[in-house]
Amino acid sequence: MKIKKFDRYKTVHLILFILLAGIGLFIILTDPELYQMIANNSHIRALCILLWIVFVLSFLFIFMDFSLFSTFKSRQKQKQKKKYIEIPVGRWRIQKKSL
Repeated sequence: MKIKKFDRYKTVHLILFILLAGIGLFIILTDPELYQMIANNSHIRALCILLWIVFVLSFLFIFMDFSLFSTFKSRQKQKQKKKYIEIPVGRWRIQKKSL
């Protein structure tokens, strides 16, 4: 899979993740019956805490993917720039491939 396609995939993944997490938080905070059920029942509260921990960890890993791929891209661009060396010869510049 090419990096551009993988970047798009990760971007869509991050957007869907944030959207679903926001919708879930909105539903919990705006539905008083659900809010009370979570507050009163320790088993449901523990399950919700575990789910939110998974959400946070997933967000961190997605963010790490973005940062790692951005550094990978910048290193690839630097390698491409170093691929050719310009040698000035009179009025003309000759490009030679470096080893």
